[in-house]
Amino acid sequence: MPGMGTGRGSVTSTALAIAFHRSILHQWFIILGMLAALFAVWNFLRLAAMKSQTTRHPVPLQYAPSSLREPSARRFLRVAFGGLWLFDGLLQSQSAIPAALANTVIKPVAASSPAWAALLSNHAISVWNDHPVTTATAVFWMEIGLGIWLLSASRGPLSRFAGYASASWALVVWVFAEVFGGLFAPGYSWLFGAPGAALAYLVAGVLVGLPDRCWRSSLLGLALLRALGAFLIAMAALQAWPNRGFWEGRRGDPSVLGTLPAMLSVMKRSSQPGFSRSLVAHMANLSASHGFAINLVVVLVLGLAGIALLTTVLRDGRARTARGWIPLLPVVIVYLAASLVVWVSIQDFGLFGGVGTDPNSMIPIAFILVSALLATKGSPLPTNDDLAPVHSGARNFVETLRSQVVHDPNQSIRTFVSFGGLFVILLGAISMISAL
Repeated sequence: MPGMGTGRGSVTSTALAIAFHRSILHQWFIILGMLAALFAVWNFLRLAAMKSQTTRHPVPLQYAPSSLREPSARRFLRVAFGGLWLFDGLLQSQSAIPAALANTVIKPVAASSPAWAALLSNHAISVWNDHPVTTATAVFWMEIGLGIWLLSASRGPLSRFAGYASASWALVVWVFAEVFGGLFAPGYSWLFGAPGAALAYLVAGVLVGLPDRCWRSSLLGLALLRALGAFLIAMAALQAWPNRGFWEGRRGDPSVLGTLPAMLSVMKRSSQPGFSRSLVAHMANLSASHGFAINLVVVLVLGLAGIALLTTVLRDGRARTARGWIPLLPVVIVYLAASLVVWVSIQDFGLFGGVGTDPNSMIPIAFILVSALLATKGSPLPTNDDLAPVHSGARNFVETLRSQVVHDPNQSIRTFVSFGGLFVILLGAISMISAL
């Protein structure tokens, strides 16, 4: 689980932290110069477009202005995961990251995975340990750039490409850093972050990359709810599987703990604030004393929520369970409440220890669930009244930007910021390639 390592190092790790932060500072000045050049280009296009508007009488062409709003479900998902990428990027700036991330977070999971799965992660560990400052700086800027791009690009190909970029980087993290989300490691459980936070980022990126028409129909939301239902049923079955240690607080001998209290007893020793340590310690004691009862509650919550989501139907424009008389919203609220309890008391917020790089899986999965629920309401299709005329020459990207400046200044500013995020990603990608 992210953040379980202490992240404490020696003089070497201190020197790496200093070099790491200096590298971020130096590249920040490079980014400022790139943004200044980008602003100059954008300002030139703006002035040229405004001048062209006063001297030409173009033939109308359809172009969607700000009045054509992004579907609320897509907007929620895009903004939520854009914020998560920004937050994860900031977590990547922690001092212990260069020296400790590979050996305290990735290596233990790789060591407990099959040889073929560990092979990929061991290569990533070698690259990281050989170039800790370069790789840590690259990851920092790539995730910051992804967050900026997702937050700013709300429509069109640029927004969809942001989703694809997010999904691509999440796939890299899921395979190389999370070792397939720990899928092949012992103790695989929804409680500990299965199927991996990065896989939720990947799914969200693919969803953001879908064509706009997919979000206009309620069928996408229905499909997502049913897919999440199938996932929760699978996690319930895995949690209920005998002989995996989750039904036991103590395994006969009082000194031998079951899977959950054993994990929590390790986590409570990591570097973290007192309130968090006390919550984890309390849950460790509770699970050691009442392991069967706690696991039974987890299995019931996952199983019942999964069945409700899997049997969701649309009636009278509202999502309901198959029985029809049970509204889906209470089921979602119960699941989200259970997720919050697990995130706080078992996953330990996924942040502490000096090497936490994301809030673990509960938060991103919850965001996808809320977005799916919003998507079941659908979104009205645009009409001709929602569209505005622009230049007939706006058939290439430059002309589209010029038309955007005239007819939709707010969107043109978003486009400028999106390109800024893209340049930040490219800077990080170049640094990463140099380390390979």
